[in-house]
Amino acid sequence: VNIICPENITVSANLNNFAYVFWSPPVLSFSGVDQSVTVISDHDQGQRFDIGTTLVTNRILETESQCQFSVTVKDDEPPKVSGCPDDVIIPVTSSSQLVTHSWIPPILTDNSGQDVSVTFNCSPTTFSECNRAGNGSFAVGDTTVRYTARDMSENRNVCAFTVTGLCICLSVQFLVFVECSIEYKDEIEKPV
Repeated sequence: VNIICPENITVSANLNNFAYVFWSPPVLSFSGVDQSVTVISDHDQGQRFDIGTTLVTNRILETESQCQFSVTVKDDEPPKVSGCPDDVIIPVTSSSQLVTHSWIPPILTDNSGQDVSVTFNCSPTTFSECNRAGNGSFAVGDTTVRYTARDMSENRNVCAFTVTGLCICLSVQFLVFVECSIEYKDEIEKPV
């Protein structure tokens, strides 16, 4: 007796991060033997499958014949970003000064319950130093701070905000007052 399993199955997870999966029963082929056999499976049709890949094994109870196929429940949902900081303008008192600024880093989670991979970078228009922990030193100009979260299914989401160093540079202008005096002479002609 031969047993042939259905093709591998791939489905998308529902909003609750799992799927109920159904498949066709395995195909049996007999070659001159009794056709009354019992097929058992380690998973039931319509069973709940969580995100990931599960191997399903069907075997004939009376023999050692078996077959396998996989059920893959895909995670199509990108990681969730909570608390992405807003753009901010920080005052800088000279064009060469660096000013420290800190923020609360965003919370990056995934519906699968697994950890997400986070890439962090700052793209300054001028010299700036910043780090993933939520702080940095910024000069005059714009710096884009970016947290990119990627889950195990390669879905990604981005938290990006801009830190703008705005020069509050005081320009002092001097007004010079000069004291002038003008002398007037009145000449009166006297009749002769």
